[in-house]
Amino acid sequence: MRYVLWDLEKLSRLHVGHREVIELDFVNNYDGSIPCLQMADGTGEYRTFLAFFPAPLLARIYGEHGQRLLERNVRAFLQAKGKINKGLQQTLREEPHRFLAYNNGLCCTAAEVALQSGKDGQVRLERVSDFQIVNGGQTTASIFHALKKEKVDISQVVVQVKLTVLSDPQTVTEIVPLISKYANSQNKVNGADLSASGKFHRQLENLSRTVWTPPISGMDRGTHWYYERARGSYLDDKARQGTPKRQQDWAESNPPERKFTKTDLAKYDHVWLGLPNIVCRGAEKCFLAFAERLEDDGEPTVDLNYFKYTVAKAILFRTAEKLFSTLALDGYRANTVAYAIAWLAQRSQHRLDLVRIWDQQRIQPVTQEMIKAVCQSAYLHLTQTSGNVGEWSKKAECWEGFKGCDIAIASAWESEWADSPFLTSPTELDTVAQDWERVRIKFIDDPRTLGELEALAGREWLARHRGDEVRSYAMRSWADLKGPGGRRYKNVRALVELFSAAALLHTNA
Repeated sequence: MRYVLWDLEKLSRLHVGHREVIELDFVNNYDGSIPCLQMADGTGEYRTFLAFFPAPLLARIYGEHGQRLLERNVRAFLQAKGKINKGLQQTLREEPHRFLAYNNGLCCTAAEVALQSGKDGQVRLERVSDFQIVNGGQTTASIFHALKKEKVDISQVVVQVKLTVLSDPQTVTEIVPLISKYANSQNKVNGADLSASGKFHRQLENLSRTVWTPPISGMDRGTHWYYERARGSYLDDKARQGTPKRQQDWAESNPPERKFTKTDLAKYDHVWLGLPNIVCRGAEKCFLAFAERLEDDGEPTVDLNYFKYTVAKAILFRTAEKLFSTLALDGYRANTVAYAIAWLAQRSQHRLDLVRIWDQQRIQPVTQEMIKAVCQSAYLHLTQTSGNVGEWSKKAECWEGFKGCDIAIASAWESEWADSPFLTSPTELDTVAQDWERVRIKFIDDPRTLGELEALAGREWLARHRGDEVRSYAMRSWADLKGPGGRRYKNVRALVELFSAAALLHTNA
């Protein structure tokens, strides 16, 4: 229970709508002062304090003052529905001890502070006047929501707070909006950027810095195909060469037209595998689907051959883009090229010779003519829809309708194919698939539920499926069980391990 004294002046302010200044007395109202670090600006214009607020304290402050804490914030609470706020709630529920490591914390302002200096020289915040959260409103409200609505234990959660106190009250209206603006307008980190720091991408990046293309002529020394794993690294690497001459030499070895990004990589891989509709969703969504597939299926081995095949796919796609531009077709180049390359890869049984493309750094003549012919057909297929062409190209049924098209092929085209297809499967995925096909046979007629199987094997799968019959899963082949874009690989693998453990117990019995 907290008692607040209202006098005539306060009642008058409420009546006429005057702004009420938020005062936080940590010593008398919030269980004690807050330890912090102080850094003064050399000009004396402001002071900055760095502190760590316990989450229960933040929740209590928000519960008492609500949206008035966010008067200088650019957004009110967006509820626990968006992706970011859902992530905050999940961390609070499942990994509260990691919240401090994951979260950027709060950026706050105040007009005045009262400090206490301890014997050890440490400064503590006793009282703060005109406290405002200019960045971190979603964090604060999410903590309050988790405590009050979800009944989450937040006792172990701590949040870092940067508090700026202006020396001259007259500058508040000038500087505080700028603090809010810059705290909320940092460079956006895309989902693709966040997913490109793993081993797979780092290995591909390393190869792209060391592998030289074959010399095509006597004067050609070869170049690198530069994989830009981290956005902006190409220009940064170039700038770090120093002198203009060194930058020029570096650019000759790493020509900008031979740079490809992680979203390019996803595009090339998806069309080769017959997923042009995913490519048509756009670069960001295409890459996220690629990253999810790597997690589901396991990452392929990134060796010299993998790098060469990737570059060959890039040459194939970029050549198709150039050839499309020579045709009398109006728009939809990206969609058309994606569909055309996917059709060519499928029709050739993935035997377009990627080794020859790498060795020669170009596409063979007959294949170039085929690209133009298939682009014509793909464009016609896409634009015949009565709806939006872009949206139509994103649908699986659009691709299903095109991949079976009977397009005349040149008689000499097959002479440019390789002897075997360029398709690889991750070893780990193959092993799990083989385990499933071996073990499921033992449960084809098993009437028990998955819950009973879990109890027997001492393992758990997905709780929501405990009532499902074992045989309803055992009847499915690996392809049916996993399916295109089906359950995430780690979940399917856990199911296979459950069946294997139960089968082993049954054999030993």
